[in-house]
Amino acid sequence: MKEVGARLQEYLEKKGIQKKTFMKEVGLSQGHLYGMFKGKNFSLEILFRINDKYPDLTPCYLLNCQKNKENTNTILELENDKLQQEVMYKDMTIETLRNTIEVLNETVIHYKELNKVKNQLTKHEKEKTTQD
Repeated sequence: MKEVGARLQEYLEKKGIQKKTFMKEVGLSQGHLYGMFKGKNFSLEILFRINDKYPDLTPCYLLNCQKNKENTNTILELENDKLQQEVMYKDMTIETLRNTIEVLNETVIHYKELNKVKNQLTKHEKEKTTQD
């Protein structure tokens, strides 16, 4: 992974991007960035955060996919993992929304029942005061 760090450093130098600017835009600490330069601290999340802020700095470029089939497989696995995480997150969101809707429906039913009781009590009180 040292090659990945070297490619990142080369990209920043070529584009004239200051390390401090890069760290801020991608959301990295100085220690994390320097670890990346040494070929450490790379993760799927970071590769895609970098690509979100710098579209021409793709995970495939950093992993040198064109020269190495193993790296190509790695990037495909990373992209697959990212997609699986997104699907899992969306599934969890959908399930949470379903549960919320169910709770809200139960709450509406409860309030309707309370409103019926309230109306019956009001009607009963009116009848009682009319009789007196």
